[in-house]
Amino acid sequence: MKLYSTCLYFRVTIGVQLVRDPVVLLLDEPTWDLDPLNTYFVISILANHAKKYNRIVLLTMEKPRSDIFPFLDRVRSCDSKDDWNLLPFLAF
Repeated sequence: MKLYSTCLYFRVTIGVQLVRDPVVLLLDEPTWDLDPLNTYFVISILANHAKKYNRIVLLTMEKPRSDIFPFLDRVRSCDSKDDWNLLPFLAF
């Protein structure tokens, strides 16, 4: 995979995990170092997969762009240590 660009590597890695069909997919900065178009593609693919197959995707993003917010069902901003208690946020 060293011959491929960062964006293609991320997309392939996420695709491999989606093929395994996990109920919960945890992603840390899946759009790190991606250009805006590829960020949009990755987030839209994840959102469509979650809705179509009734799956949960939890991800972190340092600086989300406004054009991807329509794909997100719940957004939690964590600015301090106290914000990392996500149990009330995850309760359905």
